[in-house]
Amino acid sequence: MRLKLSLSTLIILFVASPAAAELPKSWQAFLEESSASYSTVVAGNFEDQLYVAAKAAPTREAAVADFARRLRLDPARAGEYAELIVDSVVYFHTCETASSCVFAPGTPLYDRVRQLTPTEPTGGLLSAILETAALRGEVAAQIPLIEAHPAALSLLQHFYEYGADTSFLAAALLKVPDDPTGLPPLLFDQARFSGTQDEMSGLVYAVLETTEARMAETPAGQAWRLQIAQHLLDEMLSLGLTHAAVERYLAYPDAVRARLPFLPMDWAPDDQCRQAGDSLAFADRMAAALWVEGHETEARALWAFALPAGWRKASPVSLFDPVREALKPTVPDAALFTLYLDQSDRQKKGADTCGNKIYSGGLQGDSPLFQMAQHSASEREIVARRLQAAGYADMAAWLRSQGEYRYISEDESLWQGREAQIPDTVRARQAEWAGRIAAARTIETERLKAAIAGPVHVASPTPVVWTEKPLPDGVTAWQGDEAPEVPKSAQLPERMDYVLRYEASGEDAAVVFASGEYDMSGELPAFGLWLGLKRKGIWEAPLYLGMQQHFPYVVTPGSHLPLIRDDRLQLEVKVREIDPDTIIFPPVNTQFKRQADGLYLDIPLAELRADRDGDGLADIEERRIGLDPNKADSDGDGVVDGRDPLPLTAYKTNTDPRTDQIARIILRQLMGHDAGAIVVAPRGKKASNALDDILSATLGGAVPQGPRGTMFIVSARDIFSGIVQTPFRLIVYSPADLDHLGRGEAPFYPPQVTTIFASPDGSSFYVAWSASWVGGAFIVRCKGETCTTKTLSQWIT
Repeated sequence: MRLKLSLSTLIILFVASPAAAELPKSWQAFLEESSASYSTVVAGNFEDQLYVAAKAAPTREAAVADFARRLRLDPARAGEYAELIVDSVVYFHTCETASSCVFAPGTPLYDRVRQLTPTEPTGGLLSAILETAALRGEVAAQIPLIEAHPAALSLLQHFYEYGADTSFLAAALLKVPDDPTGLPPLLFDQARFSGTQDEMSGLVYAVLETTEARMAETPAGQAWRLQIAQHLLDEMLSLGLTHAAVERYLAYPDAVRARLPFLPMDWAPDDQCRQAGDSLAFADRMAAALWVEGHETEARALWAFALPAGWRKASPVSLFDPVREALKPTVPDAALFTLYLDQSDRQKKGADTCGNKIYSGGLQGDSPLFQMAQHSASEREIVARRLQAAGYADMAAWLRSQGEYRYISEDESLWQGREAQIPDTVRARQAEWAGRIAAARTIETERLKAAIAGPVHVASPTPVVWTEKPLPDGVTAWQGDEAPEVPKSAQLPERMDYVLRYEASGEDAAVVFASGEYDMSGELPAFGLWLGLKRKGIWEAPLYLGMQQHFPYVVTPGSHLPLIRDDRLQLEVKVREIDPDTIIFPPVNTQFKRQADGLYLDIPLAELRADRDGDGLADIEERRIGLDPNKADSDGDGVVDGRDPLPLTAYKTNTDPRTDQIARIILRQLMGHDAGAIVVAPRGKKASNALDDILSATLGGAVPQGPRGTMFIVSARDIFSGIVQTPFRLIVYSPADLDHLGRGEAPFYPPQVTTIFASPDGSSFYVAWSASWVGGAFIVRCKGETCTTKTLSQWIT
């Protein structure tokens, strides 16, 4: 008999055939959200294997059976395990905010994880759940779950390697027995402490120290001790505790020091390879510390360290080793400028300890001087001494001023509320470590401040404070945000190109406009506010209002309140105050911290015009830019501020002409840097899409581009005092001046010469600059009066 099928029957069969159609909706969501859908599937990973099983199976039951088979799970439990994985992936991948992704005791998912995961003895189930939770930053509740698991030690080691969070390290070491079995795992593997509160409190260091001390005199115990000792010494060096690290190293018995750096001979080749990088770097850092502290014999022994036969050799990539060259100079002094600073035309292939191909050169940051900034204080000191002796005092000072960048997390300790689980011996050592760390950080902070601050030139700040008033009774707040139309007959002066409000009556007119004349706000809409007045058909010089858009006010485009009355300014505003804590670059999704409508600002025009020292600049202008409103000549060089091209920099007749030339080159390089800013408007409390923010700013954001009569620059070195004339007023600040200007929280991002180095003969200069959102670096070389500029790098957010 022949079976006949209708067309409709065939359609039903084809529609029903895909496997996902018969899976529950939560499982279909799991297939869409699982990280296995866009990454390599790992054998033994519970989430990955469930994904593979569910992708191929026609039903949930078939998927569970295949999942159990793949991981050799108890079939009676496999269904519960699968549902827990599905629910956790869907939960953490679909919730939109941190508050909707809570993973803590008392929440349903957390309690299910706590009850079910200990029944799976390998820890694979718990690992899959917590790796998913970590994607949302949910780590605070992980350690209690891990500690309650039979495989706690291996899980803690895994999560330390997975996220390099030192709290997992501390918890793992507390569980290591005094006489461990086997060799230590790759617990450290080139990781560095991550700036958690548990590091800053000294807890992790105390755990390292006490664990090392209690290790048994057995081969395994001593292997653990050696690895911990090396890591602890290395971290002390990175914290700046050089003297304490040297004392600790020298206090070890000869038998221990003879086995440092740590080289476990019976590890697998790949593990040996990774450890070799740590051990070689430790040998160099520890040797440098010993050398600086005067222990030259011990230092030379460590520098002579070489990897044993059978280990992969490290292939140096840099063109030379600055530390060893400093100890035994081989490069002519005159060649050090190019060698240390300009690698942009050079590229050298090489391989790391593990044989991975890497390249050096081609970027400014790859230059040896900037690579040295990542090295220990002792290594930097050795190189600084060489540079100082060769005549490069500024490069030497810069190297000495560098401190290790260490992000300090604001998250609370992962041991919060669980301090009772910390042994008393650890607590005692923790207190001492906390004191050491606090003292080291204080010294480092003060040293860095002193290195970059420079002198204070600006007058004592007296910020302009406007009185905020509610609109008078009977005057309603202005509605709408459309910019006012200015009639062509108004014939505004060129500098009033970005009009916020315009009013006219006969031959008189008033205009409020935005300008970057005194307010360099980068990519933020925080331009300065100015007032232009036309009397009897003639425009007067604009008056500065001493404030910036969005800090805290924005000007309404119109008002039912006259702008000028009885020689007073009555400016209706809204409060749309940008929260400085939400400013990033590019400034997408900037939020408001205060909003209000129906307000105005009232001030006599005479106060805006006041010039008590008669120097040609209004008091309100001088206060804003740091000049002294009570002193006609702020820098004391004989030229009043209103006519002085550099009113904060006293002119000197005996400056080096080459320095003057370099100063002018810097100005040319930095002029107009802000013309390309993509100004992004704040989004208030609305949800934001970063791409939408940038596109809307690019396509529709108006930016004041009128002529600017004032340029600001920040430089720690006085290289501008020989300039006689400039086409604009040049205000040169030191870094310390920025802290004394009294601008409050309003953004002010003038270009800052962050670094300037000169060759001993004054023929070459290296300059790096930044305005927070844009910057670059270049080298200037001069032959006689002819100078050429070579750009090394340029960047913009």
